[in-house]
This record gives sequence, structure tokens and C-alpha cells, in this order.
Amino acid sequence: MIKMSQPTNAVCDECNKEFEVSMQMKITEDGSEKNFFVCPNCGKEYVAFIINQSIRTKQAEMKMLWRKLQSATTVKQHNKLHAKIEELEKNIKQEIQKLKEVAK
Repeated sequence: MIKMSQPTNAVCDECNKEFEVSMQMKITEDGSEKNFFVCPNCGKEYVAFIINQSIRTKQAEMKMLWRKLQSATTVKQHNKLHAKIEELEKNIKQEIQKLKEVAK
């Protein structure tokens, strides 16, 4: 059975009009995948998320590290893996922020 999600409404920060969110996807010039929606009243664009191959690679690495963390047998292993995960999370957030700024 497929669950149908209810339409999501938003209120535009620019024109204060309520509208139904219609997600769109665009591949940018640098190959990033930008997912966004646009206010149909004034045209203001809202970026929901943006991702590129570098971020995908880091996310896959983080997934692998989480699996290793679950089977860590010593505190030292656990701490080392957790530190790597935290560093990757920080790097991903910074990279996403840079992509969002460029995509504006």
C-alpha cells in the first residue's frame, strides 16, 4: 500500500502569501542536485537541500563508520570512530552551506 502524503503549505517570507509547496529538482552548473520550491506569488526560491558527489561520498563513508561503531569492541575504537563521524558531519554541513550560498 502506498501512503499519499498531504499537501504541504508554506507562508512566503517575502510576500506573506500562503501557498502549496511543489518541490522541484535542478542540476546546477557544477553538477550539484538542488531541491527547492518557489513561491508562485512573488518567485522567491527556497532551497530545501543541495547535494553533490563529494557529499554523497562522505555520507556513504559515514554510514560505513556507523556500522563499524556498532561493532566496536573497545572504548578506544568507539571514541576514534565517533570522532571521525563527528568530523564528517561537520564537513558535510560546511559543504552544504557553501553549496546553498553559491546556489542563491
